[in-house]
Amino acid sequence: MEKSLNQESLKHYNQDIFAKTAISTLAHIAEDLDEKQAFKILFNTKNILLNKYKYNIVVKNAIDYFFHKLHNINIKEETKQKYYSFLEYIENSNKRISQAGFKKVKDDSQIFVHSINNQVYEILKLASNNKKFKLNFVEHKPFEMDKAFGKKLKEQKISYEIYPDLSLRQAIQNSDTCFIGGEAIFNNKGAMVKHGGKLAAEIAHKNQIPVYLCTHMWKHDHDDTFFLKLSRDEKVRKNYEMIPPNNITAYITDMGIHKPKEIVDEIKFHTRFL
Repeated sequence: MEKSLNQESLKHYNQDIFAKTAISTLAHIAEDLDEKQAFKILFNTKNILLNKYKYNIVVKNAIDYFFHKLHNINIKEETKQKYYSFLEYIENSNKRISQAGFKKVKDDSQIFVHSINNQVYEILKLASNNKKFKLNFVEHKPFEMDKAFGKKLKEQKISYEIYPDLSLRQAIQNSDTCFIGGEAIFNNKGAMVKHGGKLAAEIAHKNQIPVYLCTHMWKHDHDDTFFLKLSRDEKVRKNYEMIPPNNITAYITDMGIHKPKEIVDEIKFHTRFL
């Protein structure tokens, strides 16, 4: 799906791909530098990358991981290992999410999806291998992600219906399950999703339709940095909003499926390396 999205749309669909780019940049810089110069230039590059991708929580966490316990001695080999281990972490995270989410897709069900990200897509892709279901979703303006998403669904032979934005309630009420892509997990405050995801979760909750927040542990906002940005930054509020825990049935993550009251403790346990 990434190939059919422009740069701006891609930022809203796949945080992981930019995190991979950031870590790759740091690793290649370390490889080409004298070890005495490496740290200074790496830290300068770190600040540039964090500013460039300041709305991407995966980039932030990936960079934290990259610099954690990084030594000046044998820095070229260390940074290379960090780069490859991060790629493995991300690949395994998305694989485990799809395996967990697959269990929540029932045969002959109708699933409403919103705040579409690569985690949601991977769940649906795996489920389509041996389950028949229909997707309902609304137009995704201004990025027109619904068109690119629809194209990928056709390739997977997944049946779907696109509703106008104004028919959001009808699209949800015609479904029996709701998958929402998560962009950041906050500390006991819920999750950040794309604009419109909050209303979708509220409607589903009121209609007793289970809401599953699909994301991986690399999107945990450890120090509430992104929560504060969501609260204060007008640009963030324009594209993202927060779903409170009471409107989330469970999180589908690379650690399994967990209730909102459990998710932060689970993440902290599994991300001690961060």
